[in-house]
Amino acid sequence: MSRCRRLVRDACPCATWLEYCNWMGNRLAAAVVFVWLASGNTPVTAQQDSDQVRPQVRYQATSEHAPRKVTSILYRNTKYGFTFRLPESWRGYSVVIDTWHGTKDEKFDFTRGPTISIRNPGWTDADPWQDLPVMVTHAQWKMLQDFVISVGAAPYNSGELGRNRRYVFALPARFDYADVRGVEEADGIIRSNPLRAY
Repeated sequence: MSRCRRLVRDACPCATWLEYCNWMGNRLAAAVVFVWLASGNTPVTAQQDSDQVRPQVRYQATSEHAPRKVTSILYRNTKYGFTFRLPESWRGYSVVIDTWHGTKDEKFDFTRGPTISIRNPGWTDADPWQDLPVMVTHAQWKMLQDFVISVGAAPYNSGELGRNRRYVFALPARFDYADVRGVEEADGIIRSNPLRAY
């Protein structure tokens, strides 16, 4: 008896080589059928004409399931080098330029910089909406982070939105504490990381 047959006889519960071949053949056939079925094919029965068998459609996109195209608009500031993505509902927005003031040792105007506020098109004097303010900082950013200067009464710092080689763009602390319309929407826009510096 060859070494191979001896190993097979010791490893297999079959008594003879012929029984082993039948035993392995059944397992191999079962494995082939399993792999074939797992690949998504359906067996062709003897009554079916092979020309009539069509591949199964697992998913067919309909207009209801088609992915929605999300449109947005882009505010671009070439002076400071950043863009800010806004939802389509903000088409017709306006931009208000203001100044932030940094206080140090009770000196109010120790340092300052521009604040660029993007304003919702629905904003009116009688019915104001939440703005999306972007503070532009330069050398002041480190002083803000080290609490050397403060911008407002919040017990925490402004949050960084992005930076390029010259500027750090920040969100003022408590920017959304005003009791105006659109606060939740503004928070959602900020959470989507809309600012890209270049």
